[in-house]
Amino acid sequence: MSSESFLEKLFENARIERSRLNTHLFQVFSRENCFCFPQFCQILRYYLLFLSLFAFSCTPNQTIVQRERADPSDEAYYLYILGYNAEREGRWEDALTYYNQAIDLDPSSPYLKTQIVSVLLRTGKVKEAVSLVEDIIRTEPDYIPALMLLGELYNSQKKFEESIRIYEKVLEIQPAHQD
Repeated sequence: MSSESFLEKLFENARIERSRLNTHLFQVFSRENCFCFPQFCQILRYYLLFLSLFAFSCTPNQTIVQRERADPSDEAYYLYILGYNAEREGRWEDALTYYNQAIDLDPSSPYLKTQIVSVLLRTGKVKEAVSLVEDIIRTEPDYIPALMLLGELYNSQKKFEESIRIYEKVLEIQPAHQD
């Protein structure tokens, strides 16, 4: 069963359960079963209806299905670790070499590309860094680390309008992101 059909079945079951709960609540709190003031029963019925709608509302629009990524090969991961260690030791050219070798083995990794961008910035290759991070955004438009890096780059280049647009996009994707 595909993940989309699984989600559709899950949402259908949630709608059925919500419908059953609403029917049951209206039966329990109907006028003939309520032994208290009619106004109180009416308010209680509306409150329970609102509560059930709020608590059990599920729509497919609220669910974001993300595609899964394949794990990188062991060799790509090994090269990443070598690059990371070289970066920590300040050997920028070695780090760049290792990261580029890793990206040859795992060309779709936005994380590796972002690491390359950070090393390019440390070596003063700003134009290359901007070009690569813009490429990452074209292929992965919702990748937050690349968006944040691009926003910082635009801000440092005094491209304030573009920087604000990027940061607004980050907040649109992830409203709780406060960096």
